Amino acid sequence: MRKLFTLAIGMLVAFASFAQTDCSDLYFSEYIEGSSSNKALEIYNPSSSDINLTGYAVALFSNGSTSPSNVLYLKGTLASGDVYTIVNASASSTLLALADTTSSVTNFNGNDAVVLGDAVNLIPIDVIGQVGSSSVWTVGSGSTQDYTLVRMAKIKVGETSWTNGASQWDVYSKDEFTYFGSHTSDCISSNSGPKTIKIAELRKLDTLGQSIYHGQTVWTSGVVNSSVSFSTSRTHISLQDSGWGISTFLSNWNYTPKVGDSISILAEIGNFAGLAQFTGTPDSFIVHSSGAAPKEEIVTGLDESTESKLIRINRVWMIDSNDWKGSGSNMDVNITNGTDTFLMRVDKETNVDGYSLPNGMFDVIGVGGQYDASAPHNTGYQILPRSITDLNIDNYHVPISDIRKNDAMEESLLNGRKITTYGIVNTNVNLNSRGLQISIQDQNHAVTIYASSSDLG
Repeated sequence: MRKLFTLAIGMLVAFASFAQTDCSDLYFSEYIEGSSSNKALEIYNPSSSDINLTGYAVALFSNGSTSPSNVLYLKGTLASGDVYTIVNASASSTLLALADTTSSVTNFNGNDAVVLGDAVNLIPIDVIGQVGSSSVWTVGSGSTQDYTLVRMAKIKVGETSWTNGASQWDVYSKDEFTYFGSHTSDCISSNSGPKTIKIAELRKLDTLGQSIYHGQTVWTSGVVNSSVSFSTSRTHISLQDSGWGISTFLSNWNYTPKVGDSISILAEIGNFAGLAQFTGTPDSFIVHSSGAAPKEEIVTGLDESTESKLIRINRVWMIDSNDWKGSGSNMDVNITNGTDTFLMRVDKETNVDGYSLPNGMFDVIGVGGQYDASAPHNTGYQILPRSITDLNIDNYHVPISDIRKNDAMEESLLNGRKITTYGIVNTNVNLNSRGLQISIQDQNHAVTIYASSSDLG
């Protein structure tokens, strides 16, 4: 396979490019050669139809070699107007959150050519740099080293001659990631179809604190993280993708939410009190697959990045038991981990409503939310448990320091809970002649073990 690819490249160099039709085939839409391992590639589908990626490969030709040092064979399907992102596995968390895949094909340093080709016949359809040459190539006011290159919107087809291709890019500074994850092209404008935008891109904000796509009707895709609608009048759920989430507040949506459904949706982007959401009635939606339930992300703070995705805050307790109002009403409950305070929104549409208040320490899982009525909407972040099982009260592993956190009555916040802990025994003397009484300690805290029997297995 690699030999054939090299031969195809050689034929390309000798006989120039073969004919391609505007807005019909994939091409590179972004190239990032940033600091450290911040390297990434973006591939764009300018056509009006989905493209099967299994017919394509990306190859890296390092240091002037005519043989590829790395080849990535693409998989999956790329929707019309969407992009496929390839990121270095050691890149920053910002880039990794936007990655469709990670690959060593991004191990370039500015003097390495990158080729997008047909994986069946191994014939190139787009290039960055010149195969067989080892130099940093000039691109406008920048180059292929220490710059971000974004394909101009007027470009409608790949270019296999770098002599021509070098003039087709807009140049941005090193580590500029703003444009990564979506692409603007005259092709889609001419096709008059709605854009396909990734959730991470939809969550970029304007000066009013709302999505830069506010009011636009777009496609996006993600995994449903809540089967409970936080509204009876609308389908108010969330979906997430690559570390970002977005909510829906949709009427007349003929869809029964199920956690783990992978869906695509076409609807208008709106905003309610800072919460980015699809609004109105959806124009279309597709359920691709089921069963890929998202894993909650453990967080220690609530902000814009936690909005609409599944999160978890460990070892918290209520500050004021009066926040727990009982059944039939929404509850805004202030919780703390002893250092930070969080707002837990208990919606009456969930089965948490009607349960007794969770006295003592617990972990909470939920969907990140926001309610801030004033622009720029940068406060009011919340966590919304989906069901009573999202409040993990018993049987979790805690350090002794958490056992020793007390309430106003000087009793442990974990009093009455079943927990697992660990420590080092600090005495050989049993102080209970009819059972067991010893102590264990861990770092600066200790706890007594008291039992009616000395036989604990």
